[in-house]
Amino acid sequence: MLGGLSRDVFTSSGPLPFGVLLALLAGCPPAPLSIAELEVQNAYVGELLNLPLPIENNTGQPLSVTYSAPPLQNLDRFATVVVHKRGADFRWTPILEHLGTHTFTFLAAAASERASQEIVFNVQTARPAAPSFFGVPAGRAFDPSKEPCLNFDFTARDQNTDELDLGVWSGMPPRGASFEKTGPKSGRFAWCPTADQLAASARWTVTFFASDGVHEVVLHDYTLAYIPRPKDLCAGVDPSFAWIHPEAGTHLRSEVGYYVEIRATTRSPPRDHPLLLYTTARIDPLLDFDPGLLSVARFSPHEDEWRARMPTFRLAEDEEAPVTLFVFGTDNTDAFGTRCDRPFPREDRRFIALGDEEAGVLETCTPCGESGDCISRLCAATPEGGRCVPACDETLQCEGQACVEVVTVDGPVIAACAQPAVLCDGRAACPVQPGPRPSRELAERVAAGVYEGELRCQEEQWFRLEDAAAVRWHAELEALDSGAQVELHALDREGRIVGVGGAGMGREMIERCTSPGEPFDLRVFAPEGHGGRFRLDIRRAPEDCACVPAPSPAEVPMLPADGRFSGRLCPGIEQSFTVRAAPERGFAVSVDFDSRVADLDLRLVDADGRAVDESSRALAPERISSERADDRPYTLSVFSSDFRPADYEGFAQTLALTPCGGSTGCDSERVCEQGRCRRSTCQRSTDCPHESICPPADLGAVRQLCRKTCEVPSDCPVGAACKAYRIGFACTSTGARAIGDPCIASSECEAALVCHSWPGGSCVAFHCDVDPALCGRGALCAEVDALAMCVKDCWPADDLCRRDEGYECGELFSPGGQLELGCTASD
Repeated sequence: MLGGLSRDVFTSSGPLPFGVLLALLAGCPPAPLSIAELEVQNAYVGELLNLPLPIENNTGQPLSVTYSAPPLQNLDRFATVVVHKRGADFRWTPILEHLGTHTFTFLAAAASERASQEIVFNVQTARPAAPSFFGVPAGRAFDPSKEPCLNFDFTARDQNTDELDLGVWSGMPPRGASFEKTGPKSGRFAWCPTADQLAASARWTVTFFASDGVHEVVLHDYTLAYIPRPKDLCAGVDPSFAWIHPEAGTHLRSEVGYYVEIRATTRSPPRDHPLLLYTTARIDPLLDFDPGLLSVARFSPHEDEWRARMPTFRLAEDEEAPVTLFVFGTDNTDAFGTRCDRPFPREDRRFIALGDEEAGVLETCTPCGESGDCISRLCAATPEGGRCVPACDETLQCEGQACVEVVTVDGPVIAACAQPAVLCDGRAACPVQPGPRPSRELAERVAAGVYEGELRCQEEQWFRLEDAAAVRWHAELEALDSGAQVELHALDREGRIVGVGGAGMGREMIERCTSPGEPFDLRVFAPEGHGGRFRLDIRRAPEDCACVPAPSPAEVPMLPADGRFSGRLCPGIEQSFTVRAAPERGFAVSVDFDSRVADLDLRLVDADGRAVDESSRALAPERISSERADDRPYTLSVFSSDFRPADYEGFAQTLALTPCGGSTGCDSERVCEQGRCRRSTCQRSTDCPHESICPPADLGAVRQLCRKTCEVPSDCPVGAACKAYRIGFACTSTGARAIGDPCIASSECEAALVCHSWPGGSCVAFHCDVDPALCGRGALCAEVDALAMCVKDCWPADDLCRRDEGYECGELFSPGGQLELGCTASD
């Protein structure tokens, strides 16, 4: 009798399929290849059907599956068969023209065996669908020096509505940002972040919404992130992290996505949860590359580590893709902004992603891209992306959870066991209702003082500050309940975000100056379902500096063509000047200040908002020298990384550009361009004039410079050396630091040595396989990362390496194959 038998009988190679078991019990061998019958399958317009085909393949040979069907419009674009190790799946997303009942014939083949089976599909009208965001990632990284303005498009889809209501949720994008609806279901977001905004936060999350007026509003969080450069005079110790998973160079196979795990070490808690930046594009982390190539995934805390998950990249089985990873994040050394926050080091990790069987095996609460990824066939849309949740209906009930409607990432509204935030994150159920959320009109006018309150589900509280005098306000928000998350935003008189305290790490601060009578709003809120008690401490900062708002472009004064200027810089306020040089002439500007009080910096921006030069040295004075071939206006900004007022004196000077017939007549910082010696910026060597190249920028520099090529030292001007960069030889002013010494610029290293971007910088030289004499005393020529380079010789003693900075004395091989011991930066 079969009633007493388990449905799976295990053999030495695993469970025996039920069809094979029946055949054995009947006394006859199993069929080599068969497809079992299936009842009528229901499919819905616009919704993915992922049907596992009941195929038994006992041949031990590879399986192939095809199908034949009635002549339905564009069927081959919307239906496919996916063969994998466990069998095969039929995937079909019917369109309106596919309505009706259709019989498909499936043919399986393995070696010489064949099997076929008919399956009937009943295509029904679409189930009620809410909007879903289409092709919009979790966010992106950007470099404001290369990309001063951000523009990106997004599209929502909805099969029941001709036009959607689209926009930025709460109507509060960052100040200066705009949203424009470009079509019935599409829009464009644009933003040119200001220096003050970049000083207030290194990360901005913009929440978009799409609404059809019937279903709940669909939200999508889009994170914009940039990496601030640390300042040498800012207090604090650089944070660090260690890669735990994946191992460098390993091949990883996955059908559910690839996870990354790190362990971070910071003296102060991170300002926000770190982000994982990843790409399958081929980039060189040592060179300047477009951060827009990087996709974003969010790390979540896991005991003492941080974990993030990447997608499967939709790789076919055994298909390979190289993946490069970076960790984005900062500590919170600068409690009031980001200028003194120290970023995690730019250390990459590379591995090879291997495609596995097609998706369809993701379990509850696992991040997903479409409903076909999930075992439950239900990928629910959340602001942070899709999450697999169990479905429910009149026959399939939930245990201890309510059966509620959720919007899938594919659009259809399907019943699920609780909202994803409730099921996966343990939050309180907070239904999102159409219409605007509470706005700044609800702000309560308050004075400086301490305020306590409690945020319940979907609540926020507002505070308005205003004074008849210029005031520098300091606001500090603290969560009082263990595990509570609270956030603080500052808003200007137009209701736009002008300051961000952080991202719910329990303690947040904002400092802002207001002019007389200028209203200033604080918004206290918590991520959905993360309510709790809070304390808000609002103080007037000591009035040791007049707080003057930044002038409008029309009010920016003109910098004197030749002469002195001075000013007093308030914390958090830039002072700007308009600079206009005559054609074929340049200008030089220097600023002197007391570095014991504050560290000031200079930035030069062109008329299009691009940073063309910057001076951010650790010691006074700062200096910018620029050569322009036009008379367009430029903006010079003086700003501070400190929170104390600082006096400064500046000097501006007009320069006559030196005529030249070639770069030989120019100094080491300039090349001959259009008949004049100019300091020419570049991103790649093709941007440079003849007989010059574009070496990597020095540590902390915002721009790379074209440099004259050379073969021997005598090709370079007095005071410069012919330095062996990775991309070739070029003239650069030279210093006295020896092989392996720390550095921030190649000009600090002696002879042919250049400053390599290992931790703290290291003086090395490349191309020693061509000329071993480049290395000099105390160095050796070795193969490092497939490159021949001069590194410090540590054969006498391993403590010759900077071990406390992450360097190690390891076995290396010379280009000729001889075993050596040299100092390199460890992984």
